[in-house]
Amino acid sequence: MARAHLISRIHPWQTESENQQQAEQELSNPSCLAPLTALWRWSGLGEKSGRGGLDAVASISVPVVIAAGGLLFNHVSEVRQRDIATEERKDTVLREYTSEMKTILLDARVSQQARQEGTEANSIARALTLTALTQLSGHSPLGPQRRSMVFQFLREVKFPVLAGADLTGFDLAGANLSRTSFVGTKFTNADLQGADLTGTDLRGSEFAGADLSKTNLLWADLSGADLKGAQFSRTTCPNGSVTNVGCGLRK
Repeated sequence: MARAHLISRIHPWQTESENQQQAEQELSNPSCLAPLTALWRWSGLGEKSGRGGLDAVASISVPVVIAAGGLLFNHVSEVRQRDIATEERKDTVLREYTSEMKTILLDARVSQQARQEGTEANSIARALTLTALTQLSGHSPLGPQRRSMVFQFLREVKFPVLAGADLTGFDLAGANLSRTSFVGTKFTNADLQGADLTGTDLRGSEFAGADLSKTNLLWADLSGADLKGAQFSRTTCPNGSVTNVGCGLRK
């Protein structure tokens, strides 16, 4: 109905000045169609018909399409550049973390202190690790791989710095945490979807609200662990069974 109303008000026999004058009058019309009608008359399309009208439309639409395409390209390019910058920043975080940890561990005296829970060196090493994991969170395709490299580093240097740590709400999805000591660690509301916890020491750990969907707990030690409130879906239990309701270790 709106289209028919708009077309019915076009008077191609009017002169350009008459069209412009009427357009000015219609711009003050409160009707929502008045601006469209005014634009039609102002552009001069109302005076053209047939091939001339098509040419006029093309002369307007082609530049508009080109401009819109340019804006879209610029937007996509900006998003891509931001994504690249984010990925590079996360690679930098990983490099700086391993470099700072090596500085701590290569000093025999500092390394010995860092391995003793409660010491200043231990607190610094833990803080560095937690900060790195926080900065490496997110759904980037390389996210799980980068998080896994943090735990791989800790395994290789045999440094259980996260035992007893508070990992509440941490994003550990898809990470390889196998054969790592997490004795007494708090995983409340942590995202552990698809994480590999094969052979991991999880004695006395807390998992309230943690997402353990598709998590591999094969051969993990869950003695005294609190799994109450954890989410299970296709989770592999320590005995190798797959469950959607729990591994029979809830308190």
